[in-house]
Amino acid sequence: PICTPWISAKPISTGHAILLLRPSVFINSVAVPALSYNICPGDSIPLSATDAAVNYSWFPPTGLSNPLIRNPIAKPIKTTNYYVNYIDGSGCPYKFEYFHVYVKTPPIMTASNDTAVCNGNTVTLRAVSDTSFIWNTGQTTASIIIDTSVTSTVWVTAVNRYGCKTTDSVKVTIYPLPVSQFNAADICLADTASFHNTSTVASSTTISNYLWNFGDGNTSILKNPTHHYSNIGHYAVNLVNTT
Repeated sequence: PICTPWISAKPISTGHAILLLRPSVFINSVAVPALSYNICPGDSIPLSATDAAVNYSWFPPTGLSNPLIRNPIAKPIKTTNYYVNYIDGSGCPYKFEYFHVYVKTPPIMTASNDTAVCNGNTVTLRAVSDTSFIWNTGQTTASIIIDTSVTSTVWVTAVNRYGCKTTDSVKVTIYPLPVSQFNAADICLADTASFHNTSTVASSTTISNYLWNFGDGNTSILKNPTHHYSNIGHYAVNLVNTT
């Protein structure tokens, strides 16, 4: 850079003037080895000129809290190369310094879809990425087994070597088990047996499917079926309700 010359005119008693000329001076700014920083999207990093100066001028100003101070905060949205000019009392830059701020890409991760299981069962959740994992359960493996009795949301975070994170969640819905019960009376051989389903389940869910096994090789999917037995005997009837 070239500092701007200045001319000062000082009048004297003879009517003449003394002209003071400061010639233009070419300054070879000294470059300081660049400093490099890695940050994640949305993060910031404090930058600081190594040495003291009268004034500073940072470029580009994009993403800087103040481009005219020694130690601005940098929060670029993409990788940016900053440099700062050291400026002396005459307004001349005499040294510059580079700062490379690399905005690293967060890891790519996919987690299991939201799922539902019956109370008392377990469910395996998985995350896929080429980085390390941390679940809110404290586990650090790519897949975990959840054994829970209440609906919950499980969080998993993938972390790459720069500390950048990607977080996803899996909602695990727990359905209560129905209480299967029914009424049926003893009958004569020629009669038809009637089965009355009195099963219950928590109010938040409903029973959607029924499977009866009448103990003689016959079945039914009706809620309240009837059945005719061909032979005299004692039959163990089984009812399975599904929510």
